[in-house]
This record gives sequence, C-alpha cells and structure tokens, in this order.
Amino acid sequence: MVRVRLETSREHVAELARLRDPVGAVEELVWNALDADCGRVVVTLERNDLGGVDRVRIQDDGYGMSAEDCEEYFRPIGSSWKKRAKGTPVRNRALHGKNGRGRVRAFALGACVRWTSVSETPLGTRQLVIEADRRSMDEFDIGEAESTTEPRGTLCEAFGGEDLDVLADERARSSLTAAFATYLEKYPDVRIEYDGRDLDPAAEQLHAGDYVLDAPSGPCGDPARLRVVEWRRPVPRALFLCDAEGMSRAQLKPGIQAPGFEFTAHLSWGGFEDVDSEQLAFTDWAPDGPLTEMLAAVREQLRAHFRARVDERRREQVAEWRRDGIYPYATDPADERERAERETFDAVATTVFRHLPKSKGTRRTTFALLRSVLSDVLRIADELFALSKQERDELIRLLERTTLSALIKASTAVADRIDFLTALEHLVFAPETKPRAYVLRPAAVAFVPECRSAPCASCPPGAG
Repeated sequence: MVRVRLETSREHVAELARLRDPVGAVEELVWNALDADCGRVVVTLERNDLGGVDRVRIQDDGYGMSAEDCEEYFRPIGSSWKKRAKGTPVRNRALHGKNGRGRVRAFALGACVRWTSVSETPLGTRQLVIEADRRSMDEFDIGEAESTTEPRGTLCEAFGGEDLDVLADERARSSLTAAFATYLEKYPDVRIEYDGRDLDPAAEQLHAGDYVLDAPSGPCGDPARLRVVEWRRPVPRALFLCDAEGMSRAQLKPGIQAPGFEFTAHLSWGGFEDVDSEQLAFTDWAPDGPLTEMLAAVREQLRAHFRARVDERRREQVAEWRRDGIYPYATDPADERERAERETFDAVATTVFRHLPKSKGTRRTTFALLRSVLSDVLRIADELFALSKQERDELIRLLERTTLSALIKASTAVADRIDFLTALEHLVFAPETKPRAYVLRPAAVAFVPECRSAPCASCPPGAG
C-alpha cells in the first residue's frame, strides 16, 4: 500500500472541500467522470429506514485510474493533468476541471470516501481501491492493483456524512440539470442518471435565447456568445463563464432583476481560457478592463432579453384572456389615452393574475373592477398633470390648510349650487320655458296668524 499526502495544508483542503455544499460535490464528481471519457454516469442516493440519505454512490464507465497514474492524480492540489491535455484521452471531448480539486469535494458527501477504479493496463484489467477519511483530508491510501473481471470504470462512494437529505430535494436535480445543460446538448450520447432518473435539460427548458455580444473578441478573434436558458422549475440563478468549448470555468451571480423568471446564463468566450478560475470568480471586483467590460455587455443583454420576454409573456397572457372571455376590453384602443390605459391594465393584471382565484367568474369581475379603477385614476392624473405650475402651487397650499376630502365636499356643494342656478336661469329666461314659468314674489304673500279656518277680509283672493 502507498500513502500519498497532498502537497498542501489540511486547512486549505478543508476550505476547498466546501463541506456544506453536497450538491456542488456531486456536480464536481460527475464532471470528473465525464472527463474520464465515460458515456454514462449513475448517481445513487441510498436511504436509511427513516428515508434519509446516508450514502452516495457515483458510478461511471470511463477508462478508470491506473496504479501508475494515481500518485499524479492525488498528490498535487490546484493542478491537474487536464491542464496539459487538449481533450479527453479517447473521445477527445472538451475537459471541464483543470484545478485538481474534485477529489477533495467528495468529503462534503461523507466522512469516509472510497474510490474503486477498474482500468485496462498492459498486464490486463486491474482494480485498485483509494480510501480517505475526513479527519485527515490531506491523506489518501492507495491499495495494490489486483486482477479483476469487473467492467472498466470508477465507483466513488461516500458515507458517514450528515445533512445529505438536500440531495433528495427536487431543487438538487434542477441545479444539476442546469449545470450540465450545455454539455449534454453538446454531447447527446452522454447520459447522467440522478436518483433513478436521467437528467433531461431539453424537457426542463421553457425558453432559450442566443446572442452574439458587442464585446472584445477572444484570442482567435471569436466573438463572445451568450445563451440565456429559462427553466420550468426553480433553479439557482447563475452566470456561467465558459471557455470557447462551452465548459464552465467559473460561476457568478447574474447581477440583474428578472421577477417571475427561473434562468441561467452561459457566456462562452475564448478569452476565459487564459484566466485562472479563482480570478474569474472575482471578476465583479476586478478593476476596469476587458473582463469588466464583458460583464457589463452581458448584463445589458440580459436586461434587454427579459424586457422582451416580459412583453411577449404579456401578449400571450392577454390572448389567453381573450379566448377565455375575461378580458374587459372588446375593441382596439381608439386613441393614445385608451392605449395608455390598456397598457397599464395589462401590466397590472399580469402581475396580480397568479394571485387570483381560479374561478373564471371571479377573474372576470376582478378585471372589470380593475379597468374601472384605472380609468378613473388615469382621468384624475390627466387633469392633475394639465395644471399649470401656479395652479399646482395653489392646490398644494390648500392641501396644507385642509384635507383633500374637505376640498372635494366643498367643490361638490359649490358645483351643485351652480348647477341649480343655471337650471333656474334657463327655466325663467329661456324663450321655450319663459311663458310657462310663474314667479311667486315674496311681497305678495302675507302671513296672518289669526286666520285658522275660514277666509276673512285680510286674506288674499282664493286663500283659505
């Protein structure tokens, strides 16, 4: 048996292991399997009697690890044979990992980790076992190679860990689907099975957009390309910085607001190949230069993409409302004011629609009320914005002395009285009503308190 000690400190290994990120550990180990030229990877979550995950197995059919190569694979940290390779050994597929950290990420899946690898050698098929313990993460025990009849490939097993139930959550599957989407699209013959089901990015994608950015070209003059993928299920939003082959080198936050969208963005650019992954991870804090200029172009394109998608979704939603008969507008807008009202209604209605009950009658009533309110509000806004500066200042001074409600009541009383006087004037002086109008003058009426029954001499003619 050979004991190999990593050429680094245990503290550094513990930091690289990222023990609180088991989903990221599975992703890293699957990438290692793909870089070993496998055609199929199977991730198995073994559960205990209570249904909790207590063991993880990652099996691939790659070319395995020979005893001669193991020391090179496991001794250096921060370096890998992949940096010198142009592609995978047999199928010449693009390589992902180049920093030699995937093996230590396995400690996030368990306190004990074991690799059982079968490879073809000049002496025949050989199997060897590599074991490691979380208590000494900088040491790996590599066993003697033995003859075997097992098929070629590598099995990584991790057990004795805690808090692995997150791997059984549907969000873990969605995260892995997003991470391997571009690779599975590039190499459709590769299969990744996770907890009994294949990862299928095409079935999970809702929409995708591809753009060529107006940004600095790569070393070979190749343009930067951005692919925006919208997903049907919640995924961790991410901006993947990829090389010209589409392999992710680093992951950043998108840095934009896009409410209602589950998305990832994949930026492919040849210029990333010459930049260390750690440096790429801190691009947002780097001084101004080609990388920051590139990120600014990416985020502007992302904003433009989602502005267009919001408009497209709104048109699709309105068309559906028309088909269901709940849209409160039957005809096209007649003028700019109606068009503005319609656009405001569509924006508000698409925002609140998902919170409404599913009853068609309730939705129709809600939309009718919303239209009525918006119409009144827009009319008030038109009048308010039509005021001159002096009139607005006067209104502000009035509001400082009284409430708007009091102003409305006083204005209503004045308007009612003006309406009454206008009607009276029309009744008395208009040619068509004047002959029929009788004016009772106050001086012609005398009030006689003593007259209680029969007419007397002081009563006016006809009084009683």
